[in-house]
Formats: sequence, structure tokens, C-alpha cells
Amino acid sequence: MNFRPTKLKIFFGIVFSFLIWFLVFFILKDITDILPEFLVNFVYMYDSLSFFSASNLTLFVIQFVVFYLVFSLIQHKHVKPN
Repeated sequence: MNFRPTKLKIFFGIVFSFLIWFLVFFILKDITDILPEFLVNFVYMYDSLSFFSASNLTLFVIQFVVFYLVFSLIQHKHVKPN
């Protein structure tokens, strides 16, 4: 596992977190009738009244950390055996 920050991991962490934020506010909020229950509960975690509220920014940071860890687990450094 490589947990060292790289530009690519930080970029993809921000992009994927923003994509989820965009999906929640502009797409999923309108179609909660046909979504599974766990996605509806995820959408309700966001504060839909204020786009840049503290709780939404906290969720953005949590998603960024999760995506960063996932990308760190995916990126393996190949170590040459001695």
C-alpha cells in the first residue's frame, strides 16, 4: 500500500467527491422515489437547503479521505526482492 500523497490520488479524490456531491444535489434529490433505501438515507445526510453548509463540507472531506484511501490501496509499489 502506498499512502504517500500524489497529484493523481488527490485529483481523483477531489473529482470523485465533487461528482458525488453533484449527483446528490442535482440528480438524486429529484428521484428518491425509485432509489434503494440506503441511497435515500445517503441523500438525506446532506443539507439540501444550504449547498456550502458545514455538514456538507464535512461529508465532502470524509468522501475525499475514503476515495484517497481506496486509490492508495489500488496503487501498489512493486518492490524488487533482494
